[in-house]
Amino acid sequence: MDNKNVSDTEQHAGTARPRLRQKKMLAPLIAILALVVATNSLYLAWFMYQENASYATSILLLKQQQIATSNKLHDNIQNIDNLEKKLQTRIKELNDNLHKALKERLYQQQDWILLKARHYLELAQVNQHWSADNKASIALLQQADTLLKDISDQRVFQVRQTIAAEISRLQATPVVDVAGLLSKLDAAQSSVATLPIQSAALNHIPNDAAPGNNASPASWRSKLRDNINMLEKLVVIKHNDEDIKPLLSPLYQAILRESIRMNLQEAQWAILQNNTTVYQHSLQQALNDINRSFDSQASQTQALIKHLQSLQQQTLNSERPSITESLTQLNQIIDSGRTGEKRP
Repeated sequence: MDNKNVSDTEQHAGTARPRLRQKKMLAPLIAILALVVATNSLYLAWFMYQENASYATSILLLKQQQIATSNKLHDNIQNIDNLEKKLQTRIKELNDNLHKALKERLYQQQDWILLKARHYLELAQVNQHWSADNKASIALLQQADTLLKDISDQRVFQVRQTIAAEISRLQATPVVDVAGLLSKLDAAQSSVATLPIQSAALNHIPNDAAPGNNASPASWRSKLRDNINMLEKLVVIKHNDEDIKPLLSPLYQAILRESIRMNLQEAQWAILQNNTTVYQHSLQQALNDINRSFDSQASQTQALIKHLQSLQQQTLNSERPSITESLTQLNQIIDSGRTGEKRP
């Protein structure tokens, strides 16, 4: 058994020697490999260092470029903001100018409407002063109100309220047929020419007052006596209790008829002036002249007298409603615009 162990040991030692030789041969190789590996590691480290330095430089450059780009972008944004502000300012100026131009155009149009409405109100006032035709005055006031309804202004609204009140007053006033009355008085003036004059009583000379042709005086005494007798017959004193009126000359008749026509024309003027006193007085004066100078029993005279008496029953309006307030208010609005006061 010992021998076996010895042989095993020898055998094991014989096997270990080549291994030692192999290890001794591999050691330089390992050292070389380690050197190569270390060299490669150093190169790799140096390369990585160079790469890292390059990367760091690149990153630094990128950061600088980023900062420069950011600054430039910020400047561009600031410029854009400034341009936007300028553009907004310009747009606001254009809007203001456009709005101002539109307002001025609107004001010019409104001024034209106000002036036209004032013209209608002036016509209504003139018609109301010189004529009793309330319908025409109402139509003119309504036309002015139609023009003013498109203007949104509190002052104009007050003018329209005044116009409405004036229209109501005119509508409540009794209507007088002015044209009809004037036509009837024209017809009466034409009838004056056909009126017959009253017959006048005349003194008649008796037929026996004429000298006789058969007288044959014997002597101058008889002739004298005959002449005295003839003179006594020529002078006749006669008493007459009747109201004897002298004959009227054609000139006087023409003057009388013209006087009646003037009274009727004065009545027409009174109708236009709405003067009841003058109207009644003129008609009564015409009736007095007709009754005093013309034949009251004639049919023409009676017809004219009845016609004038019927006209006397017509009552004119004692007062005409005033429509001046709306015109005054509108003139104040127009004058305020012309003096440069602030418009609504």
